[in-house]
Amino acid sequence: ISEMFTRLLHESPAHAVREYRLRHEALAARLSHAMAEWLSRTQHRFTMATRTLETVSPLATLTRGFAVVRRAADGKLLTDADRVAVGEDIEAQLAHGSLKARVTQKGSS
Repeated sequence: ISEMFTRLLHESPAHAVREYRLRHEALAARLSHAMAEWLSRTQHRFTMATRTLETVSPLATLTRGFAVVRRAADGKLLTDADRVAVGEDIEAQLAHGSLKARVTQKGSS
């Protein structure tokens, strides 16, 4: 009788529910851990990509004291002093704001 009772308890729906509940809790914990790991790796990759983009960004260059200089008349970039005339208006974009200026003198590098 005791063996049958033990077998009956082992095969009861309550026992099966307990087993499934334990299995569910273990799987839920594994899933939670896996999601946290995935999120951490994704955040790290995002941070690294952001740093890389900031490194090559023209705006990052401006924060180091450089400027983007354009001809005021047409907005074209100026990379050569020979392409602008004395007396011509220019605009310099800085990290914080911009300047309008007039070329008073040119030099060579």
